[in-house]
Amino acid sequence: MQLDIVKVTTSLARHAKVGSSLAIIGAVSDVMRQLRKSIQWSIDDGNLGADIIKWNRKFQETVVECLVQLSYKVGEASSILDFMSAMMENVSTITVVTRATIASVYRTTQIVASIPKFVLPKQAFSEALFHRLPLAMPS
Repeated sequence: MQLDIVKVTTSLARHAKVGSSLAIIGAVSDVMRQLRKSIQWSIDDGNLGADIIKWNRKFQETVVECLVQLSYKVGEASSILDFMSAMMENVSTITVVTRATIASVYRTTQIVASIPKFVLPKQAFSEALFHRLPLAMPS
């Protein structure tokens, strides 16, 4: 059922107008959390069955596609970068969760960076995110 919900969200995002609305920003943040959870499950999938691992990979691919479609509709990358900064500020002390959070922020950064410049003109990297990244790196 989760997979179907993400697919419907992706379809709706494809048909949404470009613009920085609170609903789209909220959807991006929710999808980023789902990506983090999916990555967390895949980091620790040694104890899971083959069917669950296969489902998680499919779910992760679907979540990434949804994030791509939503990112095209945001209008300004700064709101996504601000949310990534907030995720990094509240990073867990549990290693698996921290790795999953960093991986989801990294993947989201790749997605936002791949958006054509005509969609997101002249966006600067979030200074707050820049300051949080070194703190999250292992010593």
